[in-house]
Amino acid sequence: MANNGRLWRVYLAEDNPGDVYLVKEALRLAGLNYELTLFEDGHQALKRFDLIGSEPAAVYPDVFLLDLNLPRSDGGEVLRSLRENTRWSRLLVVILTSSESPTDRALADTYDATYFRKPNELDPFLKIGAYIRDLIHQPVDGN
Repeated sequence: MANNGRLWRVYLAEDNPGDVYLVKEALRLAGLNYELTLFEDGHQALKRFDLIGSEPAAVYPDVFLLDLNLPRSDGGEVLRSLRENTRWSRLLVVILTSSESPTDRALADTYDATYFRKPNELDPFLKIGAYIRDLIHQPVDGN
């Protein structure tokens, strides 16, 4: 799928360097022209969201990829905090987690986030790139 030169702004909250590498590779393989902003803990991510609109380097992302198991503020706290703020109510959030917990799936449903369980094998993991590409290319109601 052609990207038509569009630069996609991707925020990624992930503390596992191996998973960060795989997400980058998956996005590259999906043909996305993207700029990645990485947060190694939930606190960093929330601080950046607070700066959007007042700091030139803090730009509104097209998609936020969020691991649930993060230090300092876990992914559930980050997701709840974002959704409690009307500025982020329409933000595309994709939960990337190794968890199969029904509670984690319910959290994603409650806070209008897409749930993607990280597979243990390389090829299925790399499919996340195409999955994200397809999600961000979907038109949003009202836009």
